[in-house]
Amino acid sequence: MSKSKRKREVRRLRELIRKYKNEGYEIYADYLDFKKPQSIAGVVPDLIVRKGDQEIIIEVISDESLKRLEDKLKRLSEYAERHEGTRFDLVVTNPRPRLPYQERIKSCEYLLRNLQRNLLREARQQYSQHHFEFSFLILCMILESLIKELAIRKKIIPIREKMSISQLIDVLFERGILSRDDFAFVQDMLDYRNKVIHGLKHIQKERLHEYIDFVSTLLKTIR
Repeated sequence: MSKSKRKREVRRLRELIRKYKNEGYEIYADYLDFKKPQSIAGVVPDLIVRKGDQEIIIEVISDESLKRLEDKLKRLSEYAERHEGTRFDLVVTNPRPRLPYQERIKSCEYLLRNLQRNLLREARQQYSQHHFEFSFLILCMILESLIKELAIRKKIIPIREKMSISQLIDVLFERGILSRDDFAFVQDMLDYRNKVIHGLKHIQKERLHEYIDFVSTLLKTIR
């Protein structure tokens, strides 16, 4: 790694430490005189911050570190997904346009997956606090992003082309990518969303739990 990229990583790490320290978090950082982070799933992250029952695991990387640290990022992300109250934040410092196309795509995929997992964690938390409508609308956001991602991966549409979610699920079903059951479930969920938004329906706890399970499974199957 070049010295300039390492400097950017260290500078970003300092900024994050300062930010979370000012917000009252306990800091564990592999930097200066801070307490060192514990090993997680066999790897040590750059930074762990804790406040109350919330824990945030943070890894700061440059664009060229992404491929080299792929296994580490996967372990940290999967650990956070398994532990309630824990989230994993991947911070990429100044990705460069000159980065090879496939590596830029991989970088975006990591960031997107991390965002989707954090949103799913938030949806579960809102569910546990009985904020059912809010939880459901977060799930719908995740669902739309997953459907679009699936369509792009299966080359249904180019990355920059726009197509409605209804059109996308129709095409995915017609081409056998979505099963009949999944197609019906997604349609039901989107129809229910429209009714909730317009105040025609209130989401039921049992139904919301089914939606959470479905979106969680879909998130795990799209790789």
